[in-house]
Amino acid sequence: MTNTCINYQTIMAPVSGEHVAYGDTGVVVYCNSVCGARSNFEGGPSALAAALTGRTPRYGYHFDERRRATLVINLRFTPCELNDWGALGAIVGRLAGDYWQVPALVGIERVPTSDEMKHFGAALASYGSVALFHMAGITPEARRLDDVLAPGETVADHEIGEADIRAFARAYAVDAVDVVVFSAPQLSSSQARR
Repeated sequence: MTNTCINYQTIMAPVSGEHVAYGDTGVVVYCNSVCGARSNFEGGPSALAAALTGRTPRYGYHFDERRRATLVINLRFTPCELNDWGALGAIVGRLAGDYWQVPALVGIERVPTSDEMKHFGAALASYGSVALFHMAGITPEARRLDDVLAPGETVADHEIGEADIRAFARAYAVDAVDVVVFSAPQLSSSQARR
């Protein structure tokens, strides 16, 4: 009913626990993580079939066991700017490195805005093909870290601080800019007004 890759910022955002079939990496990671909906990265034919039948393929992130954290990221710095959230997403994406990894972030000192989580998730998906993340005390499935950890299972953990984010940002800095492109889904209407 909508033709957009940011349907979660329209009148039709999915709700927690709703099973959907999305294909765009940005919408999948946001809806799984921030909205608590359930989707895999679906191809066009699969998403179209789901739209026509009202059913989604039964695999992957539709199951509780796939939504458990597989690594813990201990943050020593809460990003302030959108580019910092993007850099953090890229760093975590590189650490995760594959579709079935589910990072859980601990130590965020405030609730990120929708745009901050969108930038984090888009970079996470771009750098690591990650489809789901948790933020302890913030995202719907992770009120506490224990909510998303399998009982008795040990997962890898990593620490990320401000120096890591600054170093990553410096690595993609350029001296001169020839062209700037503003596009969706990373540019929301709230950002366009600034």
